[in-house]
Amino acid sequence: MEYLGVSDYLAAPFLYRGLWKLGVKEPPPIFTSFVRGLLVQIACFAFVMVCTLLVLHIVFKIDSNITINLFAIICLFSASYSFFMTISYQQLSKILELPDWELYLSKKYKTDDSNIS
Repeated sequence: MEYLGVSDYLAAPFLYRGLWKLGVKEPPPIFTSFVRGLLVQIACFAFVMVCTLLVLHIVFKIDSNITINLFAIICLFSASYSFFMTISYQQLSKILELPDWELYLSKKYKTDDSNIS
């Protein structure tokens, strides 16, 4: 991806690197559809934040009403953050005119000189 001007960390963010180390077969975010990318982002971000919230609730004995309010705020934040991140990946994919993940992995696409600007 470096020949297209995309850094390693943009093509494979830490979230996806973590998923790959866990054995989840998920294509990089710039190769996924909007809905799939959005669901992955929301699920992972919300999972981490909810686990953090549970630890705060259990360890620091935070009141249940505060925990519920924090949970709602975290869900809204994770949804909005994930929405904007997914939009940025989709725009980058359109700018670079990237194909489907399966086509990108094929040798035909990588050896075709017409794909390199």
